[in-house]
Amino acid sequence: MNAQTPYPLAQPHDPLHEVLPNIYRVRGSVSVRAPFIKYGPLTLSFSRNMYVVKDHDDLTLINSVRLNEAGMARLSALGKIKNVIRLAGFHGMDDPFYRSQYGATVYSVDAPYTKGMSKAPKPGDIYFQPDVVLTPDSPLPIKNALYTEIRSATPKDGLLILHRDKNIMISGDSFQHWPKPDPLFNVTAKILMRLAGFFKETSIGPGWRNYAKPDIQELIHIANTEFDCLLPGHGEPVLKDASQRFLQRLQKMR
Repeated sequence: MNAQTPYPLAQPHDPLHEVLPNIYRVRGSVSVRAPFIKYGPLTLSFSRNMYVVKDHDDLTLINSVRLNEAGMARLSALGKIKNVIRLAGFHGMDDPFYRSQYGATVYSVDAPYTKGMSKAPKPGDIYFQPDVVLTPDSPLPIKNALYTEIRSATPKDGLLILHRDKNIMISGDSFQHWPKPDPLFNVTAKILMRLAGFFKETSIGPGWRNYAKPDIQELIHIANTEFDCLLPGHGEPVLKDASQRFLQRLQKMR
């Protein structure tokens, strides 16, 4: 849990806060090399979300983000870190940290943990193996939850649906709600991601869609699953009428 561990260090993030009963959110960040720029140190820094589902004293982290010391103290005060669920095939860099340091069981979408974005990674580019590879029939460590995935995408992208007072869907890279850049964006990301079609309400992530090539009809089928709330891997939570709003967007994308 210090700078000497062989895991990516904590990057800037906001405080942990409760977004729905017993569901907490941390808006974290990640920095990556700007695409299509071969020379120079230009990087994109942008936000990503981790959600924490609390069940008595057990915590399940979804789309994990490593936190700084103050953040880890706040997280540990909530309960015991028992599980990590990886929904996005392009995420997962902080999962090894939570398994190593807290003994968390790691559940993952059926997509390799790989350096880079190759659809056919070499064995040497795969840096981690989860404890459980998820399928739609997998038992989950969250009560009244259903796992599904976008099978037409490469790599696959997972989704969790929590059956509570209002059905809640938690996404990876696919279903997003990013009306505008937030304070964790750097200038490069604000410019390049706006040009790439980001910063729209209730949309499908354009970078993910262009690379993973999902079938729009499959996305429409998923959006037809009634969920009132969306907790996206990127962007802001949608706390009302989420499925209807995504259906309207997807109909325009056909």
